Amino acid sequence: MKYIIIVLFLFISTSYAGWSEHGVNLNPPNKIKIAILPTVCNVRIKKLKNIKDVSELKIDKEIEEKLIRTELDKVTKEITGYIKDKLNNSYFFEVVPESQTAEALKSLGITTADFSLKPEQIKKLGEISFADAIMTNTLSGYGKIKKKWQVILLGSGFVEGIVFGAEIHLVTKSEELAIAGAIEEIVQEILKFGIGIGVFNKIFTPIILESKLISTKDGKKIWSKTAFTTVDKKTLKKFPEKDRKNKELRLKVTLEKSIETIIKNLNKKASKNIM
Repeated sequence: MKYIIIVLFLFISTSYAGWSEHGVNLNPPNKIKIAILPTVCNVRIKKLKNIKDVSELKIDKEIEEKLIRTELDKVTKEITGYIKDKLNNSYFFEVVPESQTAEALKSLGITTADFSLKPEQIKKLGEISFADAIMTNTLSGYGKIKKKWQVILLGSGFVEGIVFGAEIHLVTKSEELAIAGAIEEIVQEILKFGIGIGVFNKIFTPIILESKLISTKDGKKIWSKTAFTTVDKKTLKKFPEKDRKNKELRLKVTLEKSIETIIKNLNKKASKNIM
């Protein structure tokens, strides 16, 4: 237990290199210029009813697939727009105009389907768009999560339990309390995510949003955050009770909560990188 705690403490204490080491300098009131790439959807939705309240009438498969694509396209555009608005109101960031980013992407022949840009492409993108960094956003869960994500979440619950135990040990110096705290945290996570993927999706309307910030000076990632968010019941209570089960409303509320998590984390990280 002692060695596990030491290793975890070192892991927790280790942080990424400062942004300035990657050529991204934050010196307020000068802001970091960010080119936000179009949000990519990495979710496979087979049924329209999973993301939208629809009648029980049978829909032609081809038409249903088209409606799903249209709905997801609308959502990804909304995500990009929400993030742009939030960052433009940030003390630390300035968003490169969308048209400027689109023109830069077009000139380099980069499509929104490109997941892994090479460092040279990122550098060139920065030169053309005059951006200090690019931001990528991927929607990896929308109203449902893949089985592999459930496994990851259960795994992260185990890790969180061990980390929680390590933190208790650092404060109390008691192995007994540390072990008890770790076990309690792990059990809570298993209960939370081990109820079955179908039931979980229905009750919690989960959304997974993955975001990264990459320096255009060296093409290296300087920040990343995965927001796994379940429905915001507190916000839902502001709406009439009859509307609270509406899938579109629940997803909208959850999505906004996800974006708030992403922006809050990014601003916090930026505040630690002021020169």
